[in-house]
Amino acid sequence: MIKKFVFLPILAVILLVSNAFLAQALTIEFGSVGQAFEKSKTNSIKHMSEDRYTVKRETHSFNDVIDEGDFYWAGGRKVPLLKSKRKFLVCFKQKLSFTSIQDMVRGYHTLETLTPKQFIKEKNFAVFQIKREKTLDDLKQVMSSLLQRTDVAFVTPVFVNKETLKEVMITDQFIVKIRPGVSLDQLEELNRENNVQIVRQFYKAEDQFLLRIKNPKERNVLEVSDIYQRSELIEWAQPNFLFKLDFSYFPNDPLFSKQWHLRNTGQGGGVSDADVDADEAWDLDPPGHGGKSYITVAIIDTGIDIDHPDLKDNIYTNNSELNGKSGVDDDKNGFVDDIHGWDFWNWDKTGGDNDTNPDPDPDNSEYKGYGHGTCCAGIAAAVGDNDIGCAGVAYNSKILPVKISSAG
Repeated sequence: MIKKFVFLPILAVILLVSNAFLAQALTIEFGSVGQAFEKSKTNSIKHMSEDRYTVKRETHSFNDVIDEGDFYWAGGRKVPLLKSKRKFLVCFKQKLSFTSIQDMVRGYHTLETLTPKQFIKEKNFAVFQIKREKTLDDLKQVMSSLLQRTDVAFVTPVFVNKETLKEVMITDQFIVKIRPGVSLDQLEELNRENNVQIVRQFYKAEDQFLLRIKNPKERNVLEVSDIYQRSELIEWAQPNFLFKLDFSYFPNDPLFSKQWHLRNTGQGGGVSDADVDADEAWDLDPPGHGGKSYITVAIIDTGIDIDHPDLKDNIYTNNSELNGKSGVDDDKNGFVDDIHGWDFWNWDKTGGDNDTNPDPDPDNSEYKGYGHGTCCAGIAAAVGDNDIGCAGVAYNSKILPVKISSAG
């Protein structure tokens, strides 16, 4: 149907690769690619994690982990966590060089050699791993030994989400949202009782706070955030996770490597990373990666070739009109037989001319399948992972053709 358009956050993408004419085409509905945030049952936005770093993303089998009943709260339910049998996270009190941490690792015969990807310099973190032949007891022993070091702030296991088998890491921080009517003084009293301090209050979310445990060598942030979750003062509480991500998901479309606006590696002499980080957004949104099929992108332009092989599977279909009676406005939206969009350029409402074909120029083979609108539709939502052409930034979403000008 035409009366309600829903759009995706792709304006920045299109402006990079097209001209200013496209500014009319898109507005934004948030929610398709940003799984770093989770809506609670009360529609609050939860800050799942502030910190994300490009280290290798791991998928685990149950042979690599142990279930000791760990969990965190999200959306009013417990999310189960497993502990890695081989990996743990160390936070140092001061910034150390990679070389100095490597030298320290050499002093522990149970540890694997540290690689640069395991070192998160900005946060003084390092992910250590025991050798394959070592046991769970060896892991606990080396963690205990490192915990005694004066230059170590805390040591914590690497956890694995039991539902996704993806790694997450906890720090000494967690995030809370206080209930309506709860004062800052009440929160501070709760903090004093639990040896917790406020790091900061979130901008434009005055009821949400980033908190830090003062004694992370003695207390686990999962334990403390659970205490806050159960407090009558707190609406929700959960750890400020450090996610392990390797933005490694790429669709198999043959022209994807040339789509610098999605992932710029400097191809063609361009500036590396001058892009919209599409692959990083996709990696945050499995399964499906590139957008959602229930979100429709209206392309208000010169029309779209709805039979294009890289677009046709994503063209919006108005099922009410498709399955209704020909010549009848089945969905009562003021447009008759608007099955795949509408051509406003050739439509004369007063004359009753129903132009339901949004093709760029259906009567002229010179423009058939070409034109600005078709290109923009591909940028927005060309079908991805289909071994054809390119990938749209929201390649699982639907395209609603709205023709407002000629193709020529």
